[in-house]
Amino acid sequence: MYPVIDIDMAKYCKGCGNEIHPLRVKVLPNTQTCVDCSQTGRKSGVPVLRGDVEKDDTWVDVVFIDENE
Repeated sequence: MYPVIDIDMAKYCKGCGNEIHPLRVKVLPNTQTCVDCSQTGRKSGVPVLRGDVEKDDTWVDVVFIDENE
């Protein structure tokens, strides 16, 4: 079902008790819930260039958007 992982990496959801997908654990090592039990919801990030290009004073912010926006 999931790729072979080290048994020490296996984590179980505190909500339903099912194994949390290994890729989720890899990206979010402190996660305590599976995707189905997560209350955060799906998010998207959009990079936005800010600042003054003429003065070479720019930076990139990431704007997070909720699933229903």
